[in-house]
Amino acid sequence: MRIRGIHLGPLAVLLTFAGVLAAPATAQAATSWTTLDFPGATATYANGINSSGTIVGDYVNSNGTADGFLFRHGTYTTLAMPGASSTVPLAISSRGEIVGSYLLPSGHQYGFVFSHGTYTTVNVSGSQFTNADGVNSRGDIVGIYALTKGAFLGFVLSNGTYTTLAFPNAIKTIGVGINSWGAVVGSYWTTLSDVSGYLFSNGTYTTLAVPGAAGTVPMSINSRGVVVGTYYNPSSIFNYGFVFRNGTYTTLNFPGATDTQLNAINNRGDIVGAYEVNGVAHGFVLTHTP
Repeated sequence: MRIRGIHLGPLAVLLTFAGVLAAPATAQAATSWTTLDFPGATATYANGINSSGTIVGDYVNSNGTADGFLFRHGTYTTLAMPGASSTVPLAISSRGEIVGSYLLPSGHQYGFVFSHGTYTTVNVSGSQFTNADGVNSRGDIVGIYALTKGAFLGFVLSNGTYTTLAFPNAIKTIGVGINSWGAVVGSYWTTLSDVSGYLFSNGTYTTLAVPGAAGTVPMSINSRGVVVGTYYNPSSIFNYGFVFRNGTYTTLNFPGATDTQLNAINNRGDIVGAYEVNGVAHGFVLTHTP
């Protein structure tokens, strides 16, 4: 199953991670999991949730392309960038600002902000593509761009100014989550196959790595500093979710699923993501953390 938000190139080219290990503590079973399936979709991914519980994500339609959705008060609303062949909302702030990425028929990919009914393109000047992956309550945006093919860098866009994120000595860096304090989480590569997570706060990078995992991919951080994401081990074919809180990693998986990814956590501790059963991806919301 694909990992939310890591669109390193056209939307159809998505990184896939796999894994299983027993190193982190395993969360106790929760009873508040709710499946999210967009009507008529062949796959659904819940990507972001704000403090009001409004959810954004994307779904695969009958022709195999991705369209976006907003889910609020039990109702799905389609989100589509005008003129785009594919739209993927990735995060929503407490103010209701939505960010994500869209793909044009020409193959060019850009980020977007959707606010008060208007779509605005996010594009790092001179980049081959730009992805807007996270947004906080102040309107700061975190994302990914590439000036040349494969040379991925993260960015923070604040008050109209782009600041690059580049983990020291890494060959690739991406930024995907930002909280109200401006702390950023993302991933970096030291080789083409060696991926670890990071926290960037007050000008300092700190590595985030699930003990024993072959790769760790943080996706979101809330205002309390709780991080959620996915880890993997190449000896298996599955993804597993994790919660990082107060220095401790805890595995968190959708009950009965073969594959789980945690994509976002809001300030109440509600988590959204996706899981897979019998090869079909479904979105979910967990209304309380373990």
